[in-house]
Formats: sequence, structure tokens, C-alpha cells
Amino acid sequence: NNLISNLKSLEYMSLSNSNIIMLDLALLGNLTQLIFLDLSSNNFSNQIPSSLGNLTQLTSLDLSSNNFSGQIPSSLENLTQLTSLYLSSNNFSGQIPSSLGNLVQLHSLYLNSNKLMGQVPNSFGSLINLLYLSLSNNQLVGSIHSQLNTLLNLQDLFLYGNLFNGTIPSFLFALPSLQYLDLHNNNFIGNISELQHDSLRFLDLSNNHLRGPVPSSIFKLENLRTLILASNSNLTGEISSSICKLTYLQVLDLSNNSFSGSVPQCLGNFSSMLSVLHLGMNNLQGTIPSTFSKDNSLEYLNLNGNEIEGKILSSIINCTMLQVIDLGNNKIEDTFPYFLETLPKLQILVLKSNKLQGFVKGSTAYKSFSKLRIFDISHNNFSGPLPTEYFNSLEAMMTSDQNMIYMS
Repeated sequence: NNLISNLKSLEYMSLSNSNIIMLDLALLGNLTQLIFLDLSSNNFSNQIPSSLGNLTQLTSLDLSSNNFSGQIPSSLENLTQLTSLYLSSNNFSGQIPSSLGNLVQLHSLYLNSNKLMGQVPNSFGSLINLLYLSLSNNQLVGSIHSQLNTLLNLQDLFLYGNLFNGTIPSFLFALPSLQYLDLHNNNFIGNISELQHDSLRFLDLSNNHLRGPVPSSIFKLENLRTLILASNSNLTGEISSSICKLTYLQVLDLSNNSFSGSVPQCLGNFSSMLSVLHLGMNNLQGTIPSTFSKDNSLEYLNLNGNEIEGKILSSIINCTMLQVIDLGNNKIEDTFPYFLETLPKLQILVLKSNKLQGFVKGSTAYKSFSKLRIFDISHNNFSGPLPTEYFNSLEAMMTSDQNMIYMS
């Protein structure tokens, strides 16, 4: 401790991941020439000493992933040269001090994963140089007012895991540089506004109380990689085939809503990058996409809980990366899709509660279903003997305790 307090000309200090137990942080206030201070990923506790406000030359302060508690000290407002402030993953409580709005040089502000309460300070509208803002996983409340509409350079905005309510303000969809917008797990209501820019790469509005149709502007986001609107319950209308214009899409999750109409057939071959397709728990009709292209990246396919009819076509074996197929609780009329046994990575196969009939055919390929851990074909109209060949091939079930077979 005495050694550190004597290093008064020190400009750069990083003690990240050091497992330090004893260090008097108040002494750091004597190092007034510090430009960079990183104490992240240690076990520091108690409150941040107000003496850190003496480090007026700091441009970067990282105290994340510790056990700091109490309120964020207002003395941090003195650090007017800061461009990066990381206080995430601690136990800070109370309100976000409005004095943080004085740190107008900030590019990055991370306050996520604490116990912060109250509203977002109006003073945050002064942080016009912000590129990255994360307030997620706290207990913040209220509406998102226009205090953030001045953040025209903002690229990432993470507000998920709070108690925000009211409508999602339309200006959030008009920020010209925004690439990542994550508002999931809040209490937002109302319709989704039209987007006015096509910069978004990631959009997650799931687990709110949104309603109405998906705005057509979402289907023009040419750079979109992830679209998650799940568990809003009252999103309605049809899923437009225009969604297949999003050729860079990797994750599409529209589950647990009230979408109707047919599943767009183009979802089978519109993107070689799509890894997650989750449309379960809606009111969708029609058939499963009939043409799955070769060399696709699909790992997760879930259409459970709709009114899908028709057959399971063999083109699905082109999805050689598939780990999960869940087509349960539909109206599929077919025989057992034995060709699925050739999928080398399949771990979960759910076909329950359909109108499948006939024999459950045994293995025709070496090590068929060898990775399968959940096999649910219950509540269908199958007949004949149980397929002992499959049981002998279920190698993954023989080596793990977490397996399930349903054939009732």
C-alpha cells in the first residue's frame, strides 16, 4: 500500500484478475497523474472511495466484476477526461447519479448488472459522444424519455432486464448509428415503431407486452443478424415473405406470439447463415418449408405449437448442422420421418401430438441417432413394435443422465 501511494508519477495501472485481497483503494487518490486504471475482476468490496475523484487525468476507469456496493459516488463527476467508465457486475445500489452527465467525453458507459434503481437521469442527454451504453440487469423504472434522443453517435444500447414501461419511444428507432438495440425483459407496451435507418445488426424486444404487426421497415434492415421478438404474446399479422430479404440473418425468433398465416416457404433457403429459426407457439398454418438448401447453418428448428399441416420432407437432411428439431403440437400427417436419422448432430427430436402414423421404422444407417438425448414421438397414431434398432443406436443416452424417450 505504501509503495503504491509513492508512485505519484504513474500514468498506467492494471491490476485486473490479480486476486488482490488487501489494498487500500483510498491511497490511489494520490496518483493524480494516472491516465488508465483497471481494477476489474478482483474481489474488492465496500464502497468506491471518494478520493478516486482526485484522478482528474483519467481517461479510462474499469472497476467491473468486483463486489463494490453502496451508491456510485458523485465525486466521479470530477473525472471529466474519462472516455471509458466500466462499473458493471458489482453490487451498486441507489439511483444513477445525475452528475455522470458531466462526463461529456465518454464513449463507453457500462453500469449493467448492479442493483441500481430509479429512472435514467435526464443529464444523460449531454453524453453526446457516447458510442456504447449498457444499463441492463438493474431495477430501473419509468419510461424512456427524450433524454437519449441527442445520442446520435450511439452504436450499442442495452437496457434489458429492468422494469422500464410505457411505449418504446420512436426516436430509438431513428438513431442513425445504432447497431445493437436490446430491450428484452422489461414492461414495454404498445406497437413497434417504424425504423428510420438500416444500421441495426441486432434487435431484441422479447419478453415485453408489445402488440400489433411487425413494421415493414424491419424487413429492410439489410445488415440485421439477430431478430428476437419472442414472448410478447400480442404481436399479430402474417410473417411477410419479405423477411427473406435479410440474407445475413443468423437468429430469427418470433415465438410465443399470435402470428397467423402460412410459414414463408422461402425460410428454407433464403440464408446460408441462419442458425436459429424459432416460430413456435403462434397460430401459423400451411406447411413446413419444403426446400432446405445445402450448405446451410441451421442448428435449431422449432415450429412447435402451431397448426402446421402436410408432411416432413426429406430436404431437411440438407441441414447437417441441426441439433434440435421440434415440430410437436401441430397437425402434421405423415409416416415416421426415418431419414432424420442421418443428421449427424441431432440431439433433440420432438414430433409429439401430431397425426403421424404407421410403423416407427428401425435404423438404416450406422450409428443412427447416436447423438440423440430427447426423443419424443408421443400422442401420435403409430402402430407396430417398438424400434429396437434405434434403442441400440442411442449412444448419447447411454452415457448421460439427462435423457428422455416418449413414445406413448
